[in-house]
Amino acid sequence: MSISLRLGGKVRFLYRAWRYRWRVEPAEISFVLHHVSAGQTCLDIGAHRGAFTYWMQRKVGPTGRVIAFEPQPELARYLDDVKQSFGLENVEVVHAALSSSTGECRLYRPSSAPTPSATVESGAGLDCSVTVPMVSLDEYLRDTSVRPIAFIKCDVEGHELDVFRGAESMLIEDRPTLLFECEQRHRGARPIDDVFDYLTSLGFVGHFIEGRQLRALTSLPAEHRVHGHRDYVYNFVFLPRRENDDARLSGKAA
Repeated sequence: MSISLRLGGKVRFLYRAWRYRWRVEPAEISFVLHHVSAGQTCLDIGAHRGAFTYWMQRKVGPTGRVIAFEPQPELARYLDDVKQSFGLENVEVVHAALSSSTGECRLYRPSSAPTPSATVESGAGLDCSVTVPMVSLDEYLRDTSVRPIAFIKCDVEGHELDVFRGAESMLIEDRPTLLFECEQRHRGARPIDDVFDYLTSLGFVGHFIEGRQLRALTSLPAEHRVHGHRDYVYNFVFLPRRENDDARLSGKAA
């Protein structure tokens, strides 16, 4: 059962959200703030401790909705506590992993404690696991009134392709803006381009963020995909083909 956070917990949550805004992923949060509008429905897939959820819910406002999917049970409870403590009525927390099918799955992580590296990818070499609910986005969104989906942030440690395959109908119909992490080191022998090619086949155009601008994915040097490189790129933006490829980012918070 969720309980409200005490003052110290609320301060830590806000500190983390603002730290992401200005220090951890400033370009990505700026992109969210520029591309999310009041009244929209957004998805935070792999919400972890809710930094992106916080900024999304500020932008969509009381008439919009943010659905935060988090498979780690401890963090799903934490997000429920955050929702209650801050009165975030426009946030819905879903304790589930997203994939291409519905049922249950094993969630792997390096220890029994919550971690940003938790994944449903069994080949990740992680020792501990926990059974969690699993659902496809198309199944979850069936017969709901939250459509259309306008924006998706996704961070699932190598399981991106399965998440998008499980959302194919929605991606084709709703044409949301996509911001997602995708790293070769999380995909093993499966090439990262499989994810990009799939989204391209659905009518999306790939980009990466450089400074305050979007650049075409085709202009990304191969060495910038290599983990450890000074200019390593691991967050990508895919826009519906109708969007302006030269869209600029805004650094202003809502």
